[in-house]
Formats: sequence, structure tokens, C-alpha cells
Amino acid sequence: MTDFWLPPDSLVAGSITEFWTTVPLRIPAGWTVHRNIFAARRLPSGRYEAEDSEDLFWATTRLSVEAAGEEVHLDAGWYRTHFRLVVFVHGWDDIRQDHWTADLGDFVTTLESWLASNLLGGGPVN
Repeated sequence: MTDFWLPPDSLVAGSITEFWTTVPLRIPAGWTVHRNIFAARRLPSGRYEAEDSEDLFWATTRLSVEAAGEEVHLDAGWYRTHFRLVVFVHGWDDIRQDHWTADLGDFVTTLESWLASNLLGGGPVN
């Protein structure tokens, strides 16, 4: 597993203890979370260790009627040296957004930002 540095005053750092725990994420209404094993712990050194699975997080939402009600998938995981976040529709051959980062804080910020955004110009059906 890889260890990470986080600013001590960050929301992510404040939610992680020395015990393995799921990292709290802000997930807006309209998303269905199918998998969330994104866990981390604070090491004695003050750095952080995160779960290193390729299958950390997967959620879906339906876009508005204007966007043909398509199901959008948001998938996130750790791939040897970096986190990867992917937004796709219909399948892995239809990737709409892709982000790679080795920074734990950037991973959480991007994940929450994408969950809160109007992906692909539509919005979640309520």
C-alpha cells in the first residue's frame, strides 16, 4: 500500500483516525452507490494509508429526460501508482470523463465534485 500526505486542516484528514474506516463522502441525492470500500487510516508517521483496490467506488445516476434518461456510471479505484476516476455511459467503450491522480486529497475532491456536478450537461432525475 502507498502512503499519502494530507494537509492537517483538511476535511479528509479530520475524518481519518488510526483505525481503518470508510472515508466519508458527500454523495448528493439521485446517486445509487453500488460499492464503497474507500477506507483509510492515519499512520504513526502522520501520513495516511488508503485502500488500494481497483474497485473502491461505483455509483450510478440517471440523467434528466433532456439527456434521454441515460444511466451514468462513476467508477473509482487505485491502479498501482495512482487513483483513477471514470465517468461512462453504456459501457467502458463510452468513457466521457477520465481523471488520474496520485494525490489522496485530489482524489476525494474530484470524486465529490463529479458527484455534485451536472455530468454530461444533464442533472440527476429526482
